[in-house]
This record gives sequence, structure tokens and C-alpha cells, in this order.
Amino acid sequence: MKKIIIVSLLLLVSGCYAKLTPVMRTPENIDSYQIGVIQTASVGEPMVSRIKASYSPGYIANQDFLPPHVGAREDLIPKGSTWYILGKFRDGTVVCGNPDYPKPFENISTTSWDYCLAVDKNDLAFGYAPCILSSNAGEEIRENEGLKVHPWNVIKNTKFLTKIDKVYHHGSLHQEIVYRGKSGNILELTYREFIDDPTNITYSNKLTYHLARSGSTTIGFREMLIEVMEATDSEIKFLIKAPMN
Repeated sequence: MKKIIIVSLLLLVSGCYAKLTPVMRTPENIDSYQIGVIQTASVGEPMVSRIKASYSPGYIANQDFLPPHVGAREDLIPKGSTWYILGKFRDGTVVCGNPDYPKPFENISTTSWDYCLAVDKNDLAFGYAPCILSSNAGEEIRENEGLKVHPWNVIKNTKFLTKIDKVYHHGSLHQEIVYRGKSGNILELTYREFIDDPTNITYSNKLTYHLARSGSTTIGFREMLIEVMEATDSEIKFLIKAPMN
């Protein structure tokens, strides 16, 4: 049994093709609000939060790292970059991709493969694998069923990656409407969008609405209708009458 395991590992790290079990993307579709239900939010809190996304487990670079040259061009992996897990080999090694990382050959515009990291079960990166990264998860899985790992010729002191539960894929969208308070009879909100990275605001727009002097006021944004029942300097009470499109 031990011989079989050793032979299998040698086949993997010596650059032979091996069967990769795909790690499926997880869809995440969340609406924080309920139609027709009275809700409250404090200043600085989202009144509305909407997520339409997909994610995979993966890694984030905890420091800059320049991979050793093996054959393909290796660019700096910057601190903060995220790498999602495409699949796993039987020995626990995973292959991770980042669609923003440069193609492996700078002077060949027709390069059809991407540079993926090979990471062992102890979260140490030890080489790269030519892979196909695609927004189409089904196509990506088919293309990456068998991969060839090219190990770096260095001692395994390459723990520049930290494991994280969620790496969001391109096209993931997080939208928020945040309560900013009121000034006189002017209601102040902020609309924010986060695309791909839920920590990076890619679009922000301040919104203002005139409140009725008595009774409730219905306001609209992107086809969403919100009945404002009460608003103070610190809190808002509201009811969603129609969803955002």
C-alpha cells in the first residue's frame, strides 16, 4: 500500500498527467429584504443588500511572491490576490486559478492556457499547472479533467498562501442601499456596487429624496419601491413594496 502511494505521488510531482476531481462552484443568491415586511436600519447600515454571485474555496496571498522560473513566464503574485480551487488530486494536492494573473507567454497572443498554482495538502505552493480558466464552469471542468503539474526546483518554504472559504468568481455582484440619515426633510441614502470582490466598492452613488411633511413617503430606485414610514437622524423604518431590477 505504501509503495502505491509513493509511486502515485512521484508520478504527480514529476510532471505526468493525473486525474483531477473538480471542485464545483457554489452559487450565492441572497436578498436581505422581504416584500411587504416593515424593517429598520440604523445610520451606516444597509437597508437593502442583494448578492448574485458564485464562489469556490481557495487562497489569498499573504505576501508578494515571485515564482521561480521553470519554463513559462512567471510574474509576481501580489499580496492580496486570490486563487480559487479548480480541483483536487487524490494525494490532497489542489490546483488553483486566478483569471487576472498574466498569461504564461508574453509574446504569444494565441496562448490558450492559463497559469495555475499547485498547492499541497499543507497549503504550500510547489509548482504550476497549465489550466483553462473560464466563466463557464461546465466548460472549465471538462477542460481541466487531466492536468500536468510542473514542480518548482526549490525547497518547499513557499507558504505565501492563506486558505479562505470564499473566492468570488468574475461576474459576482453585491448591491447595497445604505441609510445615511436625514437633513431637515431630505432623506440621504447611498447606493453601492461591489463587482467580483465583495470588499472593493466599484461604484457608489449618493441619493437624496424629499420626505412628505406628514405621513409616509414612497421613493424609487432601479424599479425598487420603498415606503419610508419614519426617518430620524439615527434610524429609518421602511417597507419594500417592489424589488430592485
